Amino acid sequence: MRDHEYYAHAFVLLDKANGVKNYLEFKELVSVFKDSPKFIDALLFNREYFKEFEEEFKASFSTVIYNFLEIIIQDGFIEKLLDIEDEIRNVLVKNELYNYCVIESSDELSDNMISKMTEMINKRTDNNVEIVRKINKKLKSGIRVYLNNESIDLSIVGRLERLLSEVS
Repeated sequence: MRDHEYYAHAFVLLDKANGVKNYLEFKELVSVFKDSPKFIDALLFNREYFKEFEEEFKASFSTVIYNFLEIIIQDGFIEKLLDIEDEIRNVLVKNELYNYCVIESSDELSDNMISKMTEMINKRTDNNVEIVRKINKKLKSGIRVYLNNESIDLSIVGRLERLLSEVS
């Protein structure tokens, strides 16, 4: 098991009843670091500078999230925040506490198609799902949907492959 996986498992086990809520808050914290790399630089190279906005961080996030961040900082894993976030989500999905869906398409989807896809996914997951849309030019046309550990290939290539396997 890699280091970021240990942090993820510990994070979920810390408060399993609030695992999803805590994950969503941690995800918000990580987005702050993604949007402002100067915060990571301050944590890594200039802790005095971080002290200037540390109180705002403490006020913005729960004690659990802030303390978890402190542990990550002290252990020198601040650069692994994205990996830890992804792994927390994976642990929640594996334990069937959270649903994660990736919709891949060769081009931007219309608002109508997005609405239909979202409705279909929400029916399968009781509306508790994080949906991420990605452009994948290799698909040529069509859509590929990954929901938790399940793959639904609606691309033309995927349809042709299924047709060929049925014929042979």
